[in-house]
Amino acid sequence: MRLSYAVFLALITVIGSTASITAEALAVYPDHASTDELRGMRRTRLLRAEKATNEDGEERGNLLTKIASVFKSKNPAKVVPIGEVNTLQLAPKLAKKVKQLKSKAASLNDVFKKAKLGGIENPNAKIEMPTAKQLFESDRLPMYVKFSEETFKPRGSVDKWGIETLTRNGYSELDLMRISNYGFTKGDDVAKQTAKRLRGGLLDKWFLQDKPAHEVAQFLKAGKKTMDPFNEAAYKNYVKAKNSVITGNPIAFNPLV
Repeated sequence: MRLSYAVFLALITVIGSTASITAEALAVYPDHASTDELRGMRRTRLLRAEKATNEDGEERGNLLTKIASVFKSKNPAKVVPIGEVNTLQLAPKLAKKVKQLKSKAASLNDVFKKAKLGGIENPNAKIEMPTAKQLFESDRLPMYVKFSEETFKPRGSVDKWGIETLTRNGYSELDLMRISNYGFTKGDDVAKQTAKRLRGGLLDKWFLQDKPAHEVAQFLKAGKKTMDPFNEAAYKNYVKAKNSVITGNPIAFNPLV
């Protein structure tokens, strides 16, 4: 009991002596990505403490660490890392069809045509693109996305959900975002999972391109004034991952959050 009381007094003393140093060490970085695009949310700022360079500051930090260890719980909360998201599940009949396409070593372009997704094979020909509703028929966009998801590694591609093939065949990124949003609101579970992967492919591409968060927000809104609720978590996750790069402590970006 006496030891705990003495340690507690030591903690109070050290904190008091370092308060001024801590206040001066904090700096605001207004260039960080923000979440102000989410319906009236206030702009958030990341604060990053500059490292103390003098030995006296380091000694205080070490002492604080030792004192904190006395009070540290024996059972700290476990940090759960982001796990692998399950692959898109299709009906048995369609899953069998995808398996057959894989066994025939079909290319993604072959599957694009087989799924009747439209496209611009002949620039001079007027091809009517499928409607969003038609695209979410199980043997069209869901089959295409599933095939791409299962074959991107053997194909030596980093484009897990076939975004590049879609954009080469007449779909703009804004088109794909609108199609994704439709799938979230009008489709069944397979359509929603397909929409999530379509959005995930775009987010992954934008993250690799280092696209600013406010531009990503505009894409997610897809022409609307506000962001749909089903996109908000994905946007926050993008901002969090982007800020982690800015602060020098990058975290793995999971585009399917």
